[in-house]
Amino acid sequence: MGHIMRCLALAQGLHKRGINSRFLIKQLNLEVGKIIQQHEYEVEEMPPVLPVEEEAERTLQMISACDDAILFLDVCHNRALFDPIRLNSYHEMVSRRAFTVTIAGATILDVQADIILDPIVRPEAELVKLTKGQKLLQGPDYFVFRNEFLKVLQGERSIPSIAQKILVLISGGDPDEFTLKALQAVTSHANEEMEVRVVVGPCFSKSLVAGVEECLRSLKIKRSLLRHDSNMAEALLWADLALIGDGLVKYESSLLGTPAIILGRNIEKEVILNKAFVAYGSGVYIENVISLSDEKLREKIQSVRFDLPHRKNMSAAGRRLVDGKGFDRIVQSIDMRSVC
Repeated sequence: MGHIMRCLALAQGLHKRGINSRFLIKQLNLEVGKIIQQHEYEVEEMPPVLPVEEEAERTLQMISACDDAILFLDVCHNRALFDPIRLNSYHEMVSRRAFTVTIAGATILDVQADIILDPIVRPEAELVKLTKGQKLLQGPDYFVFRNEFLKVLQGERSIPSIAQKILVLISGGDPDEFTLKALQAVTSHANEEMEVRVVVGPCFSKSLVAGVEECLRSLKIKRSLLRHDSNMAEALLWADLALIGDGLVKYESSLLGTPAIILGRNIEKEVILNKAFVAYGSGVYIENVISLSDEKLREKIQSVRFDLPHRKNMSAAGRRLVDGKGFDRIVQSIDMRSVC
């Protein structure tokens, strides 16, 4: 869901400047279209599998009525990265006939586009062979946040001596069921002052939701279940400590100064990117969580809960890493006067 939320952030930024946005998505998940419509944007769907030529043509049809439109492409997701040749072909076809801003993927940067947007932390700046006229906007200074986050930006946060308010916020789908694992670990020896809130993503399996609900019912502390359409900025501001997935949410927790433990999978490129992120001091990273025992995970969480200096440093480092002005910097790189 991170790709959709990022695109919604872009659309909201454009709306503030009087520019309307339309979405084109693949029919991969019914919830995606619903989320976009809930934000009052027009959305069109196309079949999940099409010849690349037809997919490019369908994309261009979306802007056929506007001579000076801009295409923001966020298509370098994990599934697409399995076929980089097809991905490059799509970009070449589209960029020949439209001004394009494409968001880079974890493992691909050098695609054909007028502007390549790479708003994440990498271990080092990767060399990209830019063609004549191309721009590369690289680094977290260009990270874009939704309105709900920008509205609640505040000064330095007050960090309590012990983290008692715990938020579990993993991902939209959570196929590895880290949500339940984290919930069980953090509450296995909960004191009566602890309070926990758990976010259920739109693509959670029924069995995972049932497991989370059963675990919450068994607890004798304050606890609540949050739907995926809840205000995530308010949830992160509420939390003394967030147990999060290793997707884009780590940038959102950093913006708000929420100390976070990032729960990761054993995927080489993700491990590299997550280690680069926490090198800034903006979080604690636990890799290969699926192989970690509940007791070991609990010990790691407890060590952060009771380490006030560490959590203070995390909060301050996160606020230094991102400032919420990414969209303004992107706009400065585009002549928005030419946008339809």
